[in-house]
Amino acid sequence: MLLRLIGLALLVWLGLRGYQNLKPSSRKKALQARTQAAGEAGEAAVSDCLQGLLQAISEGPFCLRNSLILNHAPGAAFPTAEVDHLAVTPFGILVLETKHRSGKILPADDGMLLRVSRDGTSKARKNPAVQNSSKVAFLKSILPLHAKAIRGVGIFSHPDVRLDMRITSDLLCLDELGYWLRARRDGYRATRMPPIDTAEVLRTILEHADTSADAVRNQKHRVAAMA
Repeated sequence: MLLRLIGLALLVWLGLRGYQNLKPSSRKKALQARTQAAGEAGEAAVSDCLQGLLQAISEGPFCLRNSLILNHAPGAAFPTAEVDHLAVTPFGILVLETKHRSGKILPADDGMLLRVSRDGTSKARKNPAVQNSSKVAFLKSILPLHAKAIRGVGIFSHPDVRLDMRITSDLLCLDELGYWLRARRDGYRATRMPPIDTAEVLRTILEHADTSADAVRNQKHRVAAMA
């Protein structure tokens, strides 16, 4: 066991040394690759958790789409937006934005959040609930009959994340997702409206989405070009 730990520490040290010896442009690319890999791992964890929870909670057919590219602003300079997870259920149309961040998350000004790491350093980060707002607004515009059942939420997937109590309720840790879904289900039941026709709603959404094989890759290239 001790030898394994020593070996792991050596690998980490060599990786850091290699990173430090890279040129600035190569460092940026390496950091982007690392960040993307962490983000993809977080999204996979949320997708798996969401699939299991919906199977347990949904009283009827549901559909979960990951990395869905919406054509939410045709003709604009940046006409598309990526939805990390879209769940179309009998009790709501749910838009989830995933962030794989550790440390403590606190509210900040201008729709941002503050991430405080273990060493005490802090950095402003985008608020996933704010990022979700334009996507939620677009879905409400194409699904006016279901506007009240369309909800967005930001999910922090890292197991070592802690949310400050001042954080709004549309931001969750992954282990809070089950409670949030039950609240959506119970709230929809209270309206006494019939279950949502998930197949019809999904058809409408896909009419405004890019489902081509290259859609996600093209979206990531567009985002990277703007960075």
